Amino acid sequence: MGSSPPAPARSFRHCNITCPSGHDEGLSWQNGLVTSAPALAKEPVVANPVQFINQVRAEAGKISWPTRREVITTTIMVLIFASVTSLFFFLIDLAVRTGLTQGLRMISG
Repeated sequence: MGSSPPAPARSFRHCNITCPSGHDEGLSWQNGLVTSAPALAKEPVVANPVQFINQVRAEAGKISWPTRREVITTTIMVLIFASVTSLFFFLIDLAVRTGLTQGLRMISG
């Protein structure tokens, strides 16, 4: 069984590697390979609880809630679709059950 990839990793330190967009400041060399920005440069997940709550409130203010009419219309559409789908599967079940019952009656005599 061969390795994946079939050839070992090579160092390209001598190459001038840049991003197509020209934004390569986040690239760094680690063990002879190009990597993205180091993990240590990331911000902490939660700086402090007060700042977190303020950010949550700011993001919640950006939410576009549906109008009452949109909610009612969507609810009616879902109920109609669910009813049509349940009727479809009921009829399929009825046809299969009737077919199997009649087939077994013919076989058993």
